[in-house]
Amino acid sequence: MNTTSRRHSFPRAAAIPALAALLAGSVFSPDTVAAVNAVWHGDAQGEGIWGDASAWSPTVVPNNGNGGNTYNVTITHNPNGNGFNGPDLTLNVTVDNLTLIDRAAVNGGIPGGPGNPGYSLTVLGTTQFNVATAGQDTGIIQAANSTFTLGTLANYNAATHTLTSGGLSAYSDSGGPGTVRWHGADIVTNNGFIGLTGVNANLRNQDNGVDALAHLATNNGSLQLINGHVLSTAGNFTNNGFISLDRFTDGAPTTVLRVNGNLTNSGTLFVQPGAQLVVTGSVANSGTLAPAPGGGVRVSGNLNVTSGGQFDLGSNGTSTFDNPQLVADRLILAQGTTLLGTGFISANTTAGGIIAPGNSPGTINFLGSLTFQSASELQMQIGGRQPGTDYDQIVQSGDGTVFLSGGLTLTLINGFEQAVTAADTFDLLHSDHPLLGNFDNVASGSRLATADGLGSFLVTYNGSDVILSQFQPVPEPSAGFFVLGGLGLLLLGRRVRRRTL
Repeated sequence: MNTTSRRHSFPRAAAIPALAALLAGSVFSPDTVAAVNAVWHGDAQGEGIWGDASAWSPTVVPNNGNGGNTYNVTITHNPNGNGFNGPDLTLNVTVDNLTLIDRAAVNGGIPGGPGNPGYSLTVLGTTQFNVATAGQDTGIIQAANSTFTLGTLANYNAATHTLTSGGLSAYSDSGGPGTVRWHGADIVTNNGFIGLTGVNANLRNQDNGVDALAHLATNNGSLQLINGHVLSTAGNFTNNGFISLDRFTDGAPTTVLRVNGNLTNSGTLFVQPGAQLVVTGSVANSGTLAPAPGGGVRVSGNLNVTSGGQFDLGSNGTSTFDNPQLVADRLILAQGTTLLGTGFISANTTAGGIIAPGNSPGTINFLGSLTFQSASELQMQIGGRQPGTDYDQIVQSGDGTVFLSGGLTLTLINGFEQAVTAADTFDLLHSDHPLLGNFDNVASGSRLATADGLGSFLVTYNGSDVILSQFQPVPEPSAGFFVLGGLGLLLLGRRVRRRTL
């Protein structure tokens, strides 16, 4: 019997789909890990929670390890929403890369309300803010009582230490710190948005934990400090953008921006109630510097408001002799500047620009000398009989004197021309000391017409006061005047036409 041995060859597993699938799921084979590109669309307004799978495409919650996959996440802005929109964190999330398009947002949740830790976000690779639609702002991430770790932030230029764009916001209350961190974070120039709410809100260097704002020197974007946050600069500081210092929660500590050097402001800087701007050097302001009543500016040197600048005391809140809105050695208002609002200024003041109390009317109290220069103008509005409430007033108290020069401008408001009488008097300016000089456009005992042409007042320099009295309205023209005036214009027009024929 002739026997022949036969060699059996087995096909590769990949050639048999059923067998390949069986082997792929076998404990003897490594798990297959896919990098999934996940895009957020949210509800009709582009809002919702991160943990809602139906808000994502594909319909799975992106979180590394979810099904063995890793995720590259894109958050898009829905123009049907209100402002910035995107998912709220309802779980701790780790992803490979994160991209926010236009006004997209990722919001750190606060489980259980204030006082409780929030959820964390960790990006292993790169975080970036992109603008896809012309005219849109870049997006924002907001870490609340938690840590957002961004990995490499594409919108941060490590070579120039510049946050080029994007919004970074950290919030903290009794629940613990709110922290946003990324590799190499050390911002010298801010061109994006930075918002810090609470004492323990911060931006950090992911590599060493150092404060990312320790060397901040220039703000060209937006900077918002709220509810007791204190930010100190290492030296001189320049603001060409927007800064707001505020306290939204009653009882929160004082919010402070402390400039350890000189401050140059060509942008807008609001100091709201419950906030302080403290400058160890001097201030040069060609923009808008606005300390509201209840807020304050403390300058060791001089506050110079240069051409085009505005110093706005606001109109709401409280301001007192003991808590003035400005404390400085000198306040110098150059020609082409404006001082307006209501409140107290503790500084020797020299005015070459416009002083216009109220927003309106209102009272500006000067706790020091007040000197009007020849180029200055005092603009006063009169809308009733109560000083500071119905009509503008200047009050000078304490040491120093008032020297008058420049122009005085009067305007009637709120229809008061229908109610004011010749018996009414108005104390426009009062000093603790006898006044020196006089306004260039009106001598004591002379009349001054209102700028709106509605009438005139008798102006009297009465020792330490400037008094308006004996209002005279401008007589209304009679019907005969209009007829004659119209006939005269008609005849004149005919003569002109004849000359051109």
